[in-house]
Amino acid sequence: MRGLFFRPENTLLVFRAIAQAGTRPALAHAAWRRALGSLTRINPACLRAGLIKNRPETPCCDELAVTVNRYKFRTAWHLEAPVETVWDAIVNTQMEPRWWPFIEAVSELVPGDASGVGSTRRYVWRTKLPYKLSFDITVARVERPVLLEGVASGEVEGIARWEFESQGATTIIRHYWSVRLAKRWMNFLAPLARPVFAWNHGKVMKAGGEGLARFLGVRLLASGQMVSDKA
Repeated sequence: MRGLFFRPENTLLVFRAIAQAGTRPALAHAAWRRALGSLTRINPACLRAGLIKNRPETPCCDELAVTVNRYKFRTAWHLEAPVETVWDAIVNTQMEPRWWPFIEAVSELVPGDASGVGSTRRYVWRTKLPYKLSFDITVARVERPVLLEGVASGEVEGIARWEFESQGATTIIRHYWSVRLAKRWMNFLAPLARPVFAWNHGKVMKAGGEGLARFLGVRLLASGQMVSDKA
């Protein structure tokens, strides 16, 4: 399934069917068959942007690698703004709920040092699906204005990393998210619900790129999603 993209139009139907798997397994099986049938080779928006050539490492993709309950997402936004401006917006986490629609709340638990290393913040996220996630991120590395890395704990556990690449007056932001889910029901559904969770993640990240562009008053030059089984 490398390089496949899950069409969103069937996602909620499939998710509802999977949620009924305990009492209606035949329906869940049929839903999964429809999910497989809704895969296409690549996100056309990315092709139109001219930023990907069937390679998940290029800057307009949202890649998913899954092993049962572990997920590896790679997302990128290309913004028409200088890297320092983009960096300042990303590191100012208290402002994120103003521009990222799916962040419900951010609260500081530990302040950290002058660079931000050691700081811990608690995030509450909404999603396109009927659940929320709450987790903490502790900043582990800060290399202004090229790298920001943290460790997630709580309902999501793993590593989050932002990379910033200056391209003249524009910036490519790459976000790497290697995590496992601590919610038991999500792990139970993972073998069937992977495409649904991938679609949900893509929607959340797409909204983040669009919201950041509006917040900065600049154009989002490219954003898109791909899905892969590659570890």
